[in-house]
This record gives sequence, structure tokens and C-alpha cells, in this order.
Amino acid sequence: MIALVDLKGHRLYNSPAYTKVLGYSPEVAKTSAFEQIHPDDRFSVLEAAREARRTGVGQKIEYRIRHKDGRWRMLESAASTIRDDAGEVQKLVIVNRDITDRKHAELQLERNLFHDVLTGLPNRRLFLDRLQHSFTRAQRDPA
Repeated sequence: MIALVDLKGHRLYNSPAYTKVLGYSPEVAKTSAFEQIHPDDRFSVLEAAREARRTGVGQKIEYRIRHKDGRWRMLESAASTIRDDAGEVQKLVIVNRDITDRKHAELQLERNLFHDVLTGLPNRRLFLDRLQHSFTRAQRDPA
């Protein structure tokens, strides 16, 4: 998904992929891009946009955004700037990628590391991990 936003975060353009991935109609392009971003992620998105405007270089960030059906999708985004003739930043071009499925797979792999895939019960690795934490804690605080 590609979006063009002004310096206040208002969308000027969304690629057709925006409708395909998030389900919103093109009219949403006239609203603030921050309205669909998860409240816990808004600050980091705002900071990344400020940094992109300041340096002209966008960093990759991950954040949650609400799909039209209410579910949260995970996006990976990077911003770049469009400058005027005087070199002042005028707009941001944001390239987004939906990484929701990848994040779900990573969480499942992490869970499978410490739980039996068939039964869902904790496995030996989890037991040994917790035992090691207990030993470390006991050595640190013998009382």
C-alpha cells in the first residue's frame, strides 16, 4: 500500500491496495491517517513521521491499524519525503506492507517452542527454562 500524506497527517492519496488490504473506500483518504492507528502505536508512528521530515530518511516501523471490519492488522511502514524547491519537506510518501500473517506465524512458532504442538501442554524446554530462571533468581536473592 502506498499513501501520500501532508505534514499534518492528512491523506492526499491512497493506492488501490489500501481498499483491498483494509477494506476502506477511497473517501477515507480525506480523513486523518491516525484515526485507524491503534492508540498504543500512535506515538511511535508520529515520532517516525517527525524523524522522516527532519532527516529526509524514513525508518521501518511496525504498528497496528484497524481494518474496516474492526480487526487489527499489523503493518510495516517506511516513509520518504517530497521536498519543495527550497528543500523544505512538503509531503511524506509512505510504503506499507501488511505483515499480520507473518506476525501470527512468529507468535505460533514462539508458542510451539515451549508447548507441545498436539496437546498444547507445556513441554520440557519450558520446564527447563523456568527452572533456570528460578535458579538465577535464587542465586541473586538467597533470602
